[in-house]
Amino acid sequence: MGVGEEEIADDELLYRRISENTRWHQGDANAPVHRKAFQPNKGDLEGLSVSRAKYETPEAAAGRGRRGKSYYLAVLKASDLRAADIAVAPKPQEADPGHAELPALRSDNRKSNEVQGLMMQIARLVVRVEGPFPGAADEAGDAAQGGVKGPP
Repeated sequence: MGVGEEEIADDELLYRRISENTRWHQGDANAPVHRKAFQPNKGDLEGLSVSRAKYETPEAAAGRGRRGKSYYLAVLKASDLRAADIAVAPKPQEADPGHAELPALRSDNRKSNEVQGLMMQIARLVVRVEGPFPGAADEAGDAAQGGVKGPP
């Protein structure tokens, strides 16, 4: 078994990157996160991208966003997602062994009522928000999470 392929433990924390420009989070660590922060984008073919906290710091996870922009990280607990019947699957990538996905939320079903409901559920499960942190990638979404850029 390769790095990042092991089962995601219930106590693992996951990060979802949110562009500061979207205003889907208002900056206070305890402020709610808008459900649209969890809407799959066109790059989420197999599931909504998240990062496993055990593999990278918050700064590194946010750094996968575009250089010159800032990002918040919505922190989720794997056990909370599973308790809400939302599966979490490890999907390591060469440059990102901590990449994981929520397979129920994909680009092909992103406008369905079911996914819209899941987005609201996930927004309520956010443990806290960290950041903002600067992006460091040359292109948005060149690695995990496809770069949550804003409203479609």
